[in-house]
This record gives sequence, structure tokens and C-alpha cells, in this order.
Amino acid sequence: MIIYIQRLWNNKYIDLKDYDVKRMIKKKEEARIIYNGKRMTLSPQELKTKKLVINPKPIESKYNLGQTYYLYSYLWNPDKELTPDEKLERDAKAGLFG
Repeated sequence: MIIYIQRLWNNKYIDLKDYDVKRMIKKKEEARIIYNGKRMTLSPQELKTKKLVINPKPIESKYNLGQTYYLYSYLWNPDKELTPDEKLERDAKAGLFG
């Protein structure tokens, strides 16, 4: 799942809604978080284990009346940018070349 973040909490954390995290874990889908032109990838295992702060109070949805959710916080740590050679090596290992 690709998630676009507009700001960091405390200049170092991203917040994800609990139901999105639970859905990605259940589907064994990784989270690709985009912020300020950079990407951070979290595996389903990391989604489970790297939660740093869990807001103890439920938040009322602005769009779905009566629905509440919790925010799970993760330290913003963007993926390393690959060099062109590393990208070629990755693509070759993935079998993208005939």
C-alpha cells in the first residue's frame, strides 16, 4: 500500500491509522510511505514490531461519523537511494532482463 504523508510528527515520526496497519499485516503487504519526495518501506513484520508510540486515545473520523481509529507511530527512516549500478543489479536479480 502506498501512503502519502504531508508532515512528520515531532519532526521524526510518521503516523499510520490502525486499521490500515492491520489490513497490511493481514494481507502480508508492505507499506510504502512517501514524504517530501522520499520513500520509506515497512514490511508486515516491521509494521508489527517497529511501532514506537501508540496514541492511547481514539480519534474521531472527520469523514465517517461514529468511526474511531488509533494512530501508530513509526520513526521516519527513508530508504537508501540506490546508485545506478545497484538498481541494475537489483533488476537483474529480479529477472527483469530477458
